[in-house]
Amino acid sequence: MASETIPARFGHIRRYFALFLLLTVIIGVSAYEDTVPLILWSGKKFSVPSTSSILRRSDLSPVFGNVGCRKLNVVFEQKDLHALDLPHLSPATKKLKRSVDSAPSSLKISFVAAANDVKDVVEHIQDACQKAGQEAVVLKIGEDGSVPDLSDGKSYILVASLKPLRAASAAEHVETMTENDNVIDKVLTDITKLEQDDWTAVFTGVSNPSTLRKRATQATPLPWSKRPIFQKYVFFNQGLFMCIFAMVPLVIIGLLGVRIISSIQTPTRYETKKKEK
Repeated sequence: MASETIPARFGHIRRYFALFLLLTVIIGVSAYEDTVPLILWSGKKFSVPSTSSILRRSDLSPVFGNVGCRKLNVVFEQKDLHALDLPHLSPATKKLKRSVDSAPSSLKISFVAAANDVKDVVEHIQDACQKAGQEAVVLKIGEDGSVPDLSDGKSYILVASLKPLRAASAAEHVETMTENDNVIDKVLTDITKLEQDDWTAVFTGVSNPSTLRKRATQATPLPWSKRPIFQKYVFFNQGLFMCIFAMVPLVIIGLLGVRIISSIQTPTRYETKKKEK
């Protein structure tokens, strides 16, 4: 009786396994499309929590709970900022970078699920303040970065809405981000004068996921000669590389499993005893 050979069976297994890996990589890469960066730093030391570079919105609660509450907590919301935008905008964020690098403690999360606003971030800070026995008052400050007199001993959460990037050319993005960088510097200078080191700052992008995708398709690209390598070769981006690195252990384990199984010699036929005449 003929039957399917072992090599043929494992050929099917390898094909299905390769298809599974391909689908996993595609799903992983698409997950990076709707993400924003989040940077958290403070004038005082805090215990930096161990976190992944990829977080859901619900994962932010323990992060802020670990940092605690300060007298002044400022949240900078940068509209239409994608997780992969910051490296390209580095020339326009020098003051932000200097403040983060000089802070006693800081935390950078590269990929956080996008949201329409920073409401959940404000709520996480409020929860941290309540646990510390403080009631934080929420105030909004304009795009000019004007900070009111807050020397009344209360804890405050200042929400600074920065000028949105929108769908524009790369040069316009740099120009807008430079203006916002100056606003960030002004706000931090003012709150430092008010409370010395008793402050915490958060910088994050906010946008509807569909807006991020729309801006990515409408933005005017830089000339080819001036593009960084991640823009010249769109398929190869940071999100893809991080996904590939995360998949390496699974791929190795899967290939070893296939190799071990394929090395097992299983007879496809069994000899039968000859009948005695």
